[in-house]
Amino acid sequence: MLNFVHLYPYQLGLNGERGNLDCLQTRLKWAGVDSSRHEVSSENDLPKSVDAVFIGSGTLSGALVALELMRPYQNKLRELARDGVPILALGLGWEILGQEMKLLDGSLVPGAGIFPSRSTRVERRASCEAFGFDNQGTLTAGYANHASDIELLLSLIHILTLPTIYSV
Repeated sequence: MLNFVHLYPYQLGLNGERGNLDCLQTRLKWAGVDSSRHEVSSENDLPKSVDAVFIGSGTLSGALVALELMRPYQNKLRELARDGVPILALGLGWEILGQEMKLLDGSLVPGAGIFPSRSTRVERRASCEAFGFDNQGTLTAGYANHASDIELLLSLIHILTLPTIYSV
């Protein structure tokens, strides 16, 4: 049984983000692997056993609320990442897990410090329908919605020692 943690599904659930985890769990079930989902909106919701972490995207205001709610246990999340627990992070979910976010007014918001990245909000949003083919040739469709530039703060040494991190 794989235990997924879904961080802040209500604050960071824009564009059908919950569906990403639904699809992953369905594909695991088809492969004969059972999984459970633990929705986490506070430190008290975090289960003892965590096999993977998922965090979606949302509005900037929702992301900033989620970041503040995460502060009391961000060290626990850093520990999970250091221990190699995979993290699937999307959009603003990735941004708040980074080192810092620079907002449009120039202010800096410290992130949770889990990912070696920093983001800068941009004036012009890029959004559109997106599609492609998976490794089995199946057409997959989705939606791209970007309002930030993300800079990875990595050297080759960091890349070789980085915990397993997935982003879409």
